[in-house]
Amino acid sequence: MKKFLPALILLCAAFLVSCKTIEGVPIAAEQKFGRLWVTSSVDSANIFLDRKDTGKVTPALLENIPVGKHVVQVFRSQYFSIPDSVLVEVAENRLDSLFFTLQVVQIAGDLQVSTTPDSALVIVDNLPRGYSPLTVTGLSEGAHSLKLLKASHLVEEFPVDIIRDSLIQVDVSLTLTRSVLVEHFSNSGCVPCVPADSIIEKIFLEKGIIKTVSLGYHLSFPSPNDPMFLAARIGNDARRAYYGIPGLPAILIDGVESLSGNILETELRNKIDGRANLPPGAILEIFDFQANQNSISGRVRIQALENLDNTVLHVALIEREIIYTQQPSTPWNGQLRFFDVFRDFYPSKDGTPVTLSPGQKQFITFNIPYNALWVLDQLEVVVFLQRSSKEVVQAAWTMYP
Repeated sequence: MKKFLPALILLCAAFLVSCKTIEGVPIAAEQKFGRLWVTSSVDSANIFLDRKDTGKVTPALLENIPVGKHVVQVFRSQYFSIPDSVLVEVAENRLDSLFFTLQVVQIAGDLQVSTTPDSALVIVDNLPRGYSPLTVTGLSEGAHSLKLLKASHLVEEFPVDIIRDSLIQVDVSLTLTRSVLVEHFSNSGCVPCVPADSIIEKIFLEKGIIKTVSLGYHLSFPSPNDPMFLAARIGNDARRAYYGIPGLPAILIDGVESLSGNILETELRNKIDGRANLPPGAILEIFDFQANQNSISGRVRIQALENLDNTVLHVALIEREIIYTQQPSTPWNGQLRFFDVFRDFYPSKDGTPVTLSPGQKQFITFNIPYNALWVLDQLEVVVFLQRSSKEVVQAAWTMYP
């Protein structure tokens, strides 16, 4: 749901995500890709696509880029690039070229960033540079922006002044917070789901991606041919049965607070705030997230803050936004745009059992085979820890590293 972060919104061409069904079987949306050849006047500059490090340095070929508009940037220590960024329109089966001029920074200094706890993503001048503790060398003298992101913690953002031939040291204590999981149940034929979705999204925009994590399921009624239900029938049915959802719309907040029928904005906001004020039971982080035409993969790190027994880690794949160009189902509620749509669970609807004592840590990897039905640049992963009592003790997603 990158509606919160305009800089991270990728233009989603409606014709790429228009899905139809034949006798109830979803047809994969056709996805189109292009390529970019990126060079610079000085080689070995890190290449960033849509503010994410591609892992490649100039000169390099970027392949399998979804058709549409993308932001490209490069960075090399002790240089600044001209231009500082390029907005490029990637076309199908076309190779485009970009060239950046790198000029030496005549007056430079270094920035050393430490955080408590460590492993926060360090973003300098809107580009991710690595994880704390980290030293960024060769920055130009003067003002720069610093942002620190770590799942289960509040974002820290402030300016730093780089001084010539000096090492500027920044040590930040991050504030632990709870990310509230909001699971919302809908259907493309459900008329009251339309205003409910509007209320849910409005509150998400207000709360932001740190305080709330969104996961939208689609059920089999009133329209049994809802393509979002059909595309992930097992998982959608499993969550409906788990909570015993009798009707739509329905919302579960951290698995224990519920709303259904006529969704009231004030009541939903108050329930989210009530859960947000509770201490989290764990720190959840996602590392090494990758989404390509082979798989969607990464690692989840769990750090227990309380006893985690009879607890399950759920890993859910979502598509941030799905837009249809024509009626997707019969009956139909008139809605063409849907957000944070559930696509799959890993390794299954049952999740992975977790047993940890306070302070203990565990890594769990996930690798979800890519399905051509999914739009690659819209995919995110949501993870959450849920007790046998149904209470969710913490949640996170790849939108917030």
